Amino acid sequence: MRDMSATEYDLERPWARQPWDSDLGWALFQDYLALDQPRTLNRLRAPVSWARLEAMAAECYWSARARFWDEHLSEIRTATFERVTEESAEQVAKRQLTLCRDLQELSRLEIGALVKVAKTAQGFPGAVTPREAIRAGMVGIRLERLIMGEALDRVEVGPDLSALSAEDLRTVRALQAKAGVR
Repeated sequence: MRDMSATEYDLERPWARQPWDSDLGWALFQDYLALDQPRTLNRLRAPVSWARLEAMAAECYWSARARFWDEHLSEIRTATFERVTEESAEQVAKRQLTLCRDLQELSRLEIGALVKVAKTAQGFPGAVTPREAIRAGMVGIRLERLIMGEALDRVEVGPDLSALSAEDLRTVRALQAKAGVR
C-alpha cells in the first residue's frame, strides 16, 4: 500500500519523497541516504528479502537519487563556506592596515621606552626586546607599503645586453648619445 503524501514528482529535489515511494520504501531509502559512503545495500537492515531490497532500490533509483542528494549537500557546504569567508577587498585592507599601524605603534612605544631607559641606564625592561621592537617596526612599515601598493625595493632592470657584440654595443651607445640617454 502506498502513502500518497507525495502526489507529484519533485524533479528539483529527486531525493525527496516521490509518488512511487511506499511507506516502507521511503523509510528504507532514508536509511540508505544516511549510510556512510560508499553506500551499499548490504549495510541496510531491511525487513524484506535481499531480492526485494535490490528490486526496490532499482525501481526507485536510489543510487541516482543519493548522488543528487550528495551533490546538493556539497553545494550547500560550498555556499555556506563562501558566505562565511566572504570579505571585501576594502575590509581586508582596513583590517590589515589596522594591524600594520598597531605593529608600528607597538614598535614606537617600545623603542621610546628603550630610549628612556637607556638614558637613565636602568636596563631594558619591556614587553619586547630591542631586536623585537625594531623588527615589529620594520614589518609594520613593510606591510603598510605593500597594502598601499608601494614598492618595497627599487630595482632598475634594463635590457640584457650580454648577447650583443662589441659592434652592437657601439651602435647602442651611439643611439643613446643621440637620444640624450646616459
